[in-house]
Amino acid sequence: MYTLIKQSAPGWEKKFVSESEAKEELYKWVCIGCLKDIRFEQETGESSLFGEKGRQAEYWDSLQPAQLHECGINDLLGTSCGCEFYYEEGGLHVHEDFHQLKAEYK
Repeated sequence: MYTLIKQSAPGWEKKFVSESEAKEELYKWVCIGCLKDIRFEQETGESSLFGEKGRQAEYWDSLQPAQLHECGINDLLGTSCGCEFYYEEGGLHVHEDFHQLKAEYK
């Protein structure tokens, strides 16, 4: 079971059978600018905010937004639009699970 929770008002919680269904729903909430940021990072390996080419407005403006099949759920969650969502996979929150594992290996 996969859960996507929109934390800002009006908030909601939706359950999905697969990660791809959750990703499809999240994709609907991510703006074109954030999708262009994903494309920028995929093509240049740099952050659009901090990388060398990020300061080249013509380059960023020429990009097409990333399509659903081209980005992972973490790409979407890592955007300015996606950060307002809480994502659970199999009942465990991805970030909580990571921090728990990291603490165990110290």
